[in-house]
Amino acid sequence: MKSKKSMTALLALVILGSAAVGGWYYLDRNGEEATQPAEAVEIVDPQEGTVSVAIDAPALIEPFRRLTVRSSAGGRVTALAEAGEIVKAGEIIAELDPTDLAAQVDRARIDLEEARINRERAQRTLDRARRDLEDTQRLHDAGGVPGEQLENSREAVASAELAMRLAELSVEKAELNLRSARNDLAGATIRAPWDGVILSREVDPGDMVGSNSSLLVVADLERVRVLSEIDEFDVARIRAGLPANVRVEAVAGTGAGPYNSVVELVSPSAQVVSNISVFTVSTVLDNPGIVLRPGMSADLTISIARDEGLVVPARAVTTVRNRSYLDILPREGVESPDGLESAGEEAAEEEYETIRVEIGASDGVHTVVLEGLEPTDRVVIPAAVAGFALPSAPPPSPGGETNSIVPVSVPGTGSSPGGSPSGGSPGSGGGGGGGGR
Repeated sequence: MKSKKSMTALLALVILGSAAVGGWYYLDRNGEEATQPAEAVEIVDPQEGTVSVAIDAPALIEPFRRLTVRSSAGGRVTALAEAGEIVKAGEIIAELDPTDLAAQVDRARIDLEEARINRERAQRTLDRARRDLEDTQRLHDAGGVPGEQLENSREAVASAELAMRLAELSVEKAELNLRSARNDLAGATIRAPWDGVILSREVDPGDMVGSNSSLLVVADLERVRVLSEIDEFDVARIRAGLPANVRVEAVAGTGAGPYNSVVELVSPSAQVVSNISVFTVSTVLDNPGIVLRPGMSADLTISIARDEGLVVPARAVTTVRNRSYLDILPREGVESPDGLESAGEEAAEEEYETIRVEIGASDGVHTVVLEGLEPTDRVVIPAAVAGFALPSAPPPSPGGETNSIVPVSVPGTGSSPGGSPSGGSPGSGGGGGGGGR
């Protein structure tokens, strides 16, 4: 029994060895090597289109310019413009009781006249002292008076000159006081510095106010300034002159807006709000009819990149040392069917070539190729990334546009950087939702 089992095992080893030798002989004879299956890649056709990348942030409307009107002198308020009143430049917006101010002008005028009389008296005293000094000098030269008397005459001239200087200063002081009193009297009538709207009243008619007291706030609303806080991670891509779009939901039902403008100013330093560094970005809008009012909330969209050209998936682009590359099927002798092929198409590595391209705007999902790619080229997405496609909108149709919005978190709103805003931007062709960061 034991010898039968040994014979069976020996026979099995002989059969396996024969199979191995035969297989080696067959491969060696035909000169063939075992090859791995070709890797699966995705092949797409570039399409003409536009890619836009923008930063979206909440904003607040403020007057283009505002001024707190103050009194130049104290007095009782006799007239004051109403809040909300539209005024023209030079129009009277506040008045103070001029009675006391007029009396101050009269007193200043009298003081000036008195100072002038004193100056004239000092001038006469000085002239007399000089004449006395000349007479004393002649007598002293003739030996008629002692030197002590000559010295006294000289002292009298010096004192008269000082008195004359003081009299002149008194006149100048009186002139300044009279000018100030007249200005205060003129300041009792306060006029609008420009065309605008009275935003608020700080006092009421009949109130007593002192010098430099706040009376009212006037603002220029023919234009408004839109202010937004942008976090430090996005502000580096914003500069003055970039296109901006402002949407104000409060006036959307009136047919006003959206408004197109440009970035006016980016604040040079940050403010720390809730431990977050934010920079103020502003833009200016024309406001005919004063539709937009201070305090209204708005949505500001700043376009930081927008290019037209051949659009390809962003994951198809490889960038090395600021140089971008695409893999495409060979341009000669390749017939390419129209449309998007399935991701499972077989293509060996040697069946496509790598070209250098110049790229434009990219939202993280789509990228515009500006140079180096032909409309008839077929783009190969390497197998390493073909299976890891980012969620995206359908490719843009010819001549279409894809719009990516980069939302900005604002302290206290609960929004987070990198999240996609609901609804995207107006006219969006399916944004990248945080692309472009």
